[in-house]
Amino acid sequence: MQLHTDAAKILHIQIDEMESIEHTKLKPLTIPLCVSDTFEILGLNVGKIPAKGHLAELAKIKYGTRENERENVLRELFLSLKNERKITPLSITTDAHPLYPKLVQEYFPQAQHVVIVSRAQKEKKRELIHNKVIKKVFDPMFALNQRCAKIRSDVRRMTRRSWCTTKKIENLKKHLQLYQIYNNEYALA
Repeated sequence: MQLHTDAAKILHIQIDEMESIEHTKLKPLTIPLCVSDTFEILGLNVGKIPAKGHLAELAKIKYGTRENERENVLRELFLSLKNERKITPLSITTDAHPLYPKLVQEYFPQAQHVVIVSRAQKEKKRELIHNKVIKKVFDPMFALNQRCAKIRSDVRRMTRRSWCTTKKIENLKKHLQLYQIYNNEYALA
């Protein structure tokens, strides 16, 4: 899918994943996405991941071992950013997931990789809620987090606690690509 973006103007990008489900919470999905600092969705993908936490054992009993496609869909995202979109960013901001440094170095060795440690930030924010100082806290991945929140708000199958769920992964991917076009062509115009 080719979008009309001037790749030379994209200097700073943010990459992270959001999660959704395929029909049931026992079948989670990962949705890696890349957002520019101007709130443009540059790329996204969808892949299967195994259930974790208290649902892991139940998921394994009911549906068997689920393939983990996280690294493959992340590689596809990085590859599309590099080859299809021809993006050469100055910096790439991610969270501290262990896959990101390897992929950034492999696909964009010239870019500065900025790692945000989110766990400590969440603890600080929890403390600040009680002090009414939370609005002064800077979110270094605001563009990406805001786009994720917009997707959850605007795409019904992505909202939490809904009976509208994804039945086929390829249909979710097409739906998100349509949302990407809407976001980049109309919402940001």
